[in-house]
Amino acid sequence: MHLGRKIFGTILFLSIFVFVALNGSGPASVSAEASETYDIVLKGGRVIDPETGLDAVRNVGIRGDRIAEISTSELQGKEVVDVSGLVVSPGFIDLHAHGQTNQANEYQAHDGVTTALELEGGYSFVREWIELKRGKSLINYGASAAHGDARWLAMKKYAEQAAALRRVVQTDGWESEKAGPIFAATGGQITNR
Repeated sequence: MHLGRKIFGTILFLSIFVFVALNGSGPASVSAEASETYDIVLKGGRVIDPETGLDAVRNVGIRGDRIAEISTSELQGKEVVDVSGLVVSPGFIDLHAHGQTNQANEYQAHDGVTTALELEGGYSFVREWIELKRGKSLINYGASAAHGDARWLAMKKYAEQAAALRRVVQTDGWESEKAGPIFAATGGQITNR
């Protein structure tokens, strides 16, 4: 099941709103006028903030892309979303996420992940991988350099294959079928990530 952009955006926003509020983009004060109307109100969610220790049911008033109020009082909104029984928290950072496709990102977002990092295996050509993802990824992303691949890339024995693989990745991207024969030519020393 694919998420619609609006639903996905709402899920993503719900999972990061406390993080935003606590890092200088939040409300200047905790209370506001009772008659104030917000764009969106998240009503009755369990707000968990590990930084301040807050773990309580609250109402959250959102104006534009900013959290304007976190309150125990009833808030008025153009749209009120009943989040009773749900947890509202900062987005989670997954440090060991092999799933780096948008399909995998949808599942990660359902779990509250807003940043998926491939730090275990990494990627051979990180710069090219980042360019491939730029502007297309549903959530934040990142990767380390693949330490195993760094070894074979440095070996004179594989210099020709390394140069050919870099050209394929730069021109056709990571998922190119042209990469298969290059990987095979290394005698199984590298894998297509």
